[in-house]
Amino acid sequence: LKEHAPSDKSVAPLLDVVLWKDPSANAWRVVAADGAAEPDLAKHASVLGDFRAATAAGETSSRWTQIGDDDLLTLSASVYEDGDVVSLVTCCGDHGTHVAGIVGAYAPDNARDCGVAPGCQIVSIKIGDARLGTMETGAGLARALVVAKRAGVDVLNLSYGEAARLCDAGRFADLSRRLVRGAAPGAIFLSSAGNNGPALSTVGAPGATAAALLGVGAYVNPAMCGDLYGMRAPATNPGGGADDRTEHTAGVMYSFSSRGPATDGGMGVTISAPGGAVAAIPRYTLQPQRLMHGTSMSSPNAAGSVACLLGALKAAGAPYTPDAVRRAIENTARPLPGVPATDQGAGLLAVDR
Repeated sequence: LKEHAPSDKSVAPLLDVVLWKDPSANAWRVVAADGAAEPDLAKHASVLGDFRAATAAGETSSRWTQIGDDDLLTLSASVYEDGDVVSLVTCCGDHGTHVAGIVGAYAPDNARDCGVAPGCQIVSIKIGDARLGTMETGAGLARALVVAKRAGVDVLNLSYGEAARLCDAGRFADLSRRLVRGAAPGAIFLSSAGNNGPALSTVGAPGATAAALLGVGAYVNPAMCGDLYGMRAPATNPGGGADDRTEHTAGVMYSFSSRGPATDGGMGVTISAPGGAVAAIPRYTLQPQRLMHGTSMSSPNAAGSVACLLGALKAAGAPYTPDAVRRAIENTARPLPGVPATDQGAGLLAVDR
């Protein structure tokens, strides 16, 4: 990270940041401007607030802005240490926006553009570092879990991961256990199983190697093959007819979906969910949506489904614990006939059961 510190050789523009406390709202205000391009700060009309505080206060205009009409790069601000540190937050790729769209995109005029749980409230916690090619860091992961706990998040999705030999070890695994099984209310934590299949024991960390998480494999069925890829010979297995496009158990696992078991003998893959989707991506791409596939897509599909389940439980006043929900998910999943358990886990997630 020190090698990527800003310098006169930096490609990105150096921004001037002005911070002050608004006495009328008792809130931080931030202006970020490229002073070299436009030295008159009065012409930079976008005034930001601390994103979390602005969201809690119901503000809209101060939550985010964009850099330039040509770039369309969305920007928000976070203020730390009583104003001594200002963090300007922007996306470093389209992966996170796509994942969030699968979970909870909301399009009231077009149901086809909605995510699995369009009524959910998304808490966006960035762990990717643009200086590292969007790679996450251990400190970033740890801070993310702390923020999730403080925010009272009900369902977590992590569409990140790498190969690992050790299972259920290290600081992240410990923090995950405390988040899920610590002081009530615990959170339900889902993560991608990995995209290194189809060989055995290719599941990645932390989704398939941390016991507190549910590792989600990527499933594809005949309808998806036709609608997403235009395939004439859709994926099928002996459990369902190739012509029955509505039969969920007719599907198989994507070939790239990582397989268990984990190196400690655990299943690795807990459940499976659809691993391809057309969903929203950032504005700067000049595209409204994009097709992506991977266990990064199956995990948010499952997370959105679990969010719907928890919403129903809360509406009914029914008590639950993360472990009770996990047992229900595993016991009601629909097994895919002819597909090994190392590939699919307990089967296809079925919250309607």
